[in-house]
Amino acid sequence: MHDLDGVLTSFDEIIGLKRLKAVHFNDSKNDRGSRKDRHEKLGKGFLGMEAMKRIALHPVLRGLPFILETPNEDEGYIEEIHSVLRWQEETC
Repeated sequence: MHDLDGVLTSFDEIIGLKRLKAVHFNDSKNDRGSRKDRHEKLGKGFLGMEAMKRIALHPVLRGLPFILETPNEDEGYIEEIHSVLRWQEETC
């Protein structure tokens, strides 16, 4: 996850950022190119916590709804949501 800006630029050229209405937000159990969509808890997968933080705070994605889809119980979801809220507070 070293080229988020490049990914967003390519998305804009191919689809258009104006069409992006939400962000499906989870880490990945599998490495890039595996052709598998297996969700992992934030920071516990191949993307890692720093990449998740960069995505959550990217200015292009600001204001979009983030749909958290990780393998968790209520307590795990609460912890992940609090992490994202802390990141946002740190940047204000």
